[in-house]
Amino acid sequence: MASAGQPVTAAAPVALVTGASGLLGARVADLLGRRGIPTAHHYANRNPSSAPGLPQISVRADLGNTSEVEAMMDEVRERLGPVGILVHCAATAADGLIIDQDEKTWREVVDVNLVGAYRVIRCALPSMVRRRYGRIVVASSPSALRGVPGQSAYASAKAGLLGLVRTLAAEYAPRNILVNAVTPGFMDSELTVDVSEQARAAILARTVRNRPLDPALAAEAVLFLLDNDAVTGHNLVVDGGFSLC
Repeated sequence: MASAGQPVTAAAPVALVTGASGLLGARVADLLGRRGIPTAHHYANRNPSSAPGLPQISVRADLGNTSEVEAMMDEVRERLGPVGILVHCAATAADGLIIDQDEKTWREVVDVNLVGAYRVIRCALPSMVRRRYGRIVVASSPSALRGVPGQSAYASAKAGLLGLVRTLAAEYAPRNILVNAVTPGFMDSELTVDVSEQARAAILARTVRNRPLDPALAAEAVLFLLDNDAVTGHNLVVDGGFSLC
């Protein structure tokens, strides 16, 4: 992949960004498109907008449904080409104390956040292996690094992603497929809209500048991981120091 700011050749791989209708996914998809990389914007409910004139398409899939994920990957392959860059930003949350949360809700959170990543990655890997090139970045969460009350399902899924990243990095490095994670801090997004003011204040008090993370900084961290050929199996934490204590 070309370094930051450099044009990408016609042979550059296709990118797929899951959760491109969300705050982080939208920034990443836009940056990739502006580099000239053909980019598919995945969404589940709300169709993301794409910059006019850029080589971008929108594709829909419920990541909790294997057949929909497979159909999405087929569509991307037919319209743009095989996926060589995968950025998994799709996420869902349903906070609640575990004693009050029913198993169905708990499983749904894990299924989208963790098993959904498995489904997308598993569909993308064959073409990466054939081309001997692949770059995968998944978005984790500070909840995976320290306890946050009410987030047992979300934290379990996001921590599972880190284990998945390390394992896949070891498995596929010989095939020039690099797999990393980024852990962005608190951002004002659809996922955090229901966070109480008290909880929000407590979270921001633990960050360096006592304010939400600029999604542009998290997107730049993703691009760093995609660009750097010496980094794999790594979790780049961009949370303003929240997870340190």
